[in-house]
Amino acid sequence: MRSVGVHYKRWAYRPYDAALFIALARELGYDQVELDAERLAGGSVLTRTRIGFEARTHRIDLSYTWSAETESDLASLDEARRRGAVAYGSEIIKAIGQMGGGSLNGAFYAAFPPHWELAGQADRLFGQAVKSLRSLAWVAESEDVLLNIKPIGRSEHFLIPNVERALTFVQAVNHSALGLDLDTYHMACEEQSIEEAIVQAGVYLKTVHVRDSTQTRVGEGTIDWAAVRRGLDGVHYDGPLIHNPIITSEVATTVHESNFIRSLLIEESPPS
Repeated sequence: MRSVGVHYKRWAYRPYDAALFIALARELGYDQVELDAERLAGGSVLTRTRIGFEARTHRIDLSYTWSAETESDLASLDEARRRGAVAYGSEIIKAIGQMGGGSLNGAFYAAFPPHWELAGQADRLFGQAVKSLRSLAWVAESEDVLLNIKPIGRSEHFLIPNVERALTFVQAVNHSALGLDLDTYHMACEEQSIEEAIVQAGVYLKTVHVRDSTQTRVGEGTIDWAAVRRGLDGVHYDGPLIHNPIITSEVATTVHESNFIRSLLIEESPPS
């Protein structure tokens, strides 16, 4: 059954505190929190224990996200750097495994922000990323972790801008530990039809990030949420819907945020 989660950057105006975000998510009626995978991997055993305890106490599921930088670029043309990135990615996956497994989501297949000067070598970078994810997929399988790659619109990255390219990537890696993470904001920018893009993703779709065309809260932009709903229903999607708005300062919050997403994308009779 679909659930509604929230990305930790919902509270980007606060100092990072995974335990606090878990408590805040429960207050707002969310079922899941997506945490920073690098902070998890870099934390102590005590820190991970505390996060796990808070998640169980508040009955919150956890997922993780990774935004790779140049030093951990899985698509690097420098083979030594690419191998180092694979080793670092393996550490992240093993840390998630120690938390009981789960999903690692995002555009971690390449450095972000991108090296625009390498856009002309996109095919070579794509091949390097495929090679890296083939290695990481075996680690993920052993740690009960699912790697979900996110297409990022070409205004922000040139390597995997849409569902078609993402499917080519996943099929090239060819491992059951790899899936797709679709973001409604990027789909609205890149896809001719959000509904058809979701249907095209099909069984590979494992995570959906939810935000409006303004990148703020759902309902504050122009995305056709009825089309999103039809696409999700069409592929019988039963995974998480992770709310990922950009909110830069403290705002009044209620369970309206999570309940509104449920009314649009989960409940049997969504508003027209």
